[in-house]
Amino acid sequence: MTVKHKNEQVIIGVDLGLRYIGLAIYRPAYGIESLSSHQYKNEFLFFEYLSNIVKEFDVTAFLVGDMGEKKLPDNFQKVFTKIKKQFGVDIILFSEFLTTFQAEKNMRHDGLSLSHNLGHSESAKELLRDYLSNQAKYNA
Repeated sequence: MTVKHKNEQVIIGVDLGLRYIGLAIYRPAYGIESLSSHQYKNEFLFFEYLSNIVKEFDVTAFLVGDMGEKKLPDNFQKVFTKIKKQFGVDIILFSEFLTTFQAEKNMRHDGLSLSHNLGHSESAKELLRDYLSNQAKYNA
C-alpha cells in the first residue's frame, strides 16, 4: 500500500452496535457518504466484510466509535487488530458522544425513517464529521 498524504486519506467511519454496524466513508473528492449497515453475526464474517471494503476503496484508516469506553470490546478489537496487521490500515478510536442522538435528529429533520440499518450508517457519518472537524481545529 502506498503512503498517502493526509489530505488524500480514505477513512471508513464505524458505528458499532450490538447487532448492527454502521459504515460511512470519507473520500476527499466526494466528502462523507453512507456506505451501509451490516448485521454483526461473527468475527470471521465481519473481518471478511471489512477486508472487501479496504480493497474496494483503498482505505487508509478506520475511525471507530469507542462505545463510551476507552477501548473496544474484545471481539471487535480482534477484528481491527487483524485488519491493521494484514492491510496496514490505521485504526483510530474516537469518542462517539451523542453521534446517535445527532443522527436521529438529522433523520427526523429530513423525514427519514429511524430504521436500525439507516440509523447506524448515519451515526457513522456523524462520527466522521466530528472527527474531521476536530482535526481541522487542531491542524489549522
